[in-house]
Amino acid sequence: MLRILLIAYLLLTNLSFINSQVLELSPTTETRKGKPSDFEISIEAKLINKTTSASNFKWVRKLNLPIGWDFGICDPKFCYSGEVSLGNFDRDSNTDGYFSFHFIPNNIEDTGTVQLI
Repeated sequence: MLRILLIAYLLLTNLSFINSQVLELSPTTETRKGKPSDFEISIEAKLINKTTSASNFKWVRKLNLPIGWDFGICDPKFCYSGEVSLGNFDRDSNTDGYFSFHFIPNNIEDTGTVQLI
């Protein structure tokens, strides 16, 4: 019987521009369960730029990934491998985009987390 694997992330909750309502994020926290044999376990979050003009946003990724797992992250502009820990993107006013997080457990049962700050 395959065991369950728990993946959780906390997304952008420490950023000051989230707290000041410049960006709206949904959801802010998400937990996913999957099997070690799953090829990929993905999480997606919608991000809305609520400013009145185009803006550039920066992010820094903190990752807790078990040995043997792979990871990828996509911001509203590009997708990156797990080795990339920061990025930036532009958004026009009142537009949305998506972050997606891709955990690849490679048949290893464990827990992984990612946080954007």
